[in-house]
Amino acid sequence: MLCGSVGLCAYVAQNFKTGRFPHVWPIKLMRFFVAIFFTLFYVSTLGVFIMTFDCDFSAGAAEAVNRKFPTRKCLSGVMLPAGVVGMLLSITFSVIAFFMEQAESDQNPLFTDPLGQPSSAVNVRNMIGKTAISLLWVVLVDASKVSPKPKIQNFKTQNFIS
Repeated sequence: MLCGSVGLCAYVAQNFKTGRFPHVWPIKLMRFFVAIFFTLFYVSTLGVFIMTFDCDFSAGAAEAVNRKFPTRKCLSGVMLPAGVVGMLLSITFSVIAFFMEQAESDQNPLFTDPLGQPSSAVNVRNMIGKTAISLLWVVLVDASKVSPKPKIQNFKTQNFIS
């Protein structure tokens, strides 16, 4: 899907460069794929970019280690440039995603598309919430101490089954 999207972007960019549009369907298909990518894969992609911020500072800032890569110190070696690149990519990705969400509204009141929306304010607030929760989860929560499986009580103990 990614290779097809990049190829489609290159084709549409070439059409914009030459000023000729022999077909409109590539633009519509590209808009669909970009909307799907930024809607469905936003949190997971942002998680990859901010993975370098997942540090355990319990031993102090100089000895902080990455929770995903416990042999790597956060503020030295390979993780420092990776952190800078991750920060720049996460900011760039978030700004592009916010602009995409802002642009996904239909101002034409006569448009009869059931998915049309007169304002993108709700989607932008949703994106802000996803971003805040993702950042807070990485910065504040040690995921290794969160139980991976919820405890489910046995139905027999609650007398549902006799």
